[in-house]
Amino acid sequence: MQDHVFNILGNSSGQIFIGSLVLLLTIMNPLGMLAIFMGVTANYTKSERRKISIKTSMAIAVILIAVIWLGTGILNFFNVSIPAFEVAGGLLLFMGCLPMVLPTVQKPIDEDDESTLNEDISIVPLAFPIVGGPAAILQVLICLQIYGNNFHSKIALTLASITAVIVLFIFFYFSELFMKIIGINGLRIIKILIGIILLSIAVNIIAKGVVVLMHLRT
Repeated sequence: MQDHVFNILGNSSGQIFIGSLVLLLTIMNPLGMLAIFMGVTANYTKSERRKISIKTSMAIAVILIAVIWLGTGILNFFNVSIPAFEVAGGLLLFMGCLPMVLPTVQKPIDEDDESTLNEDISIVPLAFPIVGGPAAILQVLICLQIYGNNFHSKIALTLASITAVIVLFIFFYFSELFMKIIGINGLRIIKILIGIILLSIAVNIIAKGVVVLMHLRT
């Protein structure tokens, strides 16, 4: 399906931008990520949630841009294959999403416990591995492979990544409105469902990497 999309869009700057943006938004799934964001920030205030949305969005942008300009070079430098990265990234995604589907017991907050009060979830697990994790990174690498690992393609892909992050930021920043509509019970249900979907994606990434690695060794 992805190859069919790429063949239709061609390789001009605008076509690379549109094609990459569509695929990135499909992988990132703003509505699904909104449910996750609302779930993991349910105990935060509105102002704290908005600060987290800003920091998370900036971190996602940095991750994607770094992968665009340095990703293939870093993997080649350390002689890391894409399948090996898929397995490692899939495992990290699985471990990061597992708590979403497991029952948790809310402990009373100790005002003297700074680690509890100042826990920063904007980078880990929100920016990585949930949003800007293995699936998004692999999508960027696939775009580079299809469109070409050159300056022209990287500029267009960078703009597409920034645009996708802006869309996510809008969903995250105004999550309070969605919180009022969905309610806490609906939020919990959505969180578990999205968690199961992300776990399935993680298993699929791991399985795909393992199959390719085993094929390369035979």
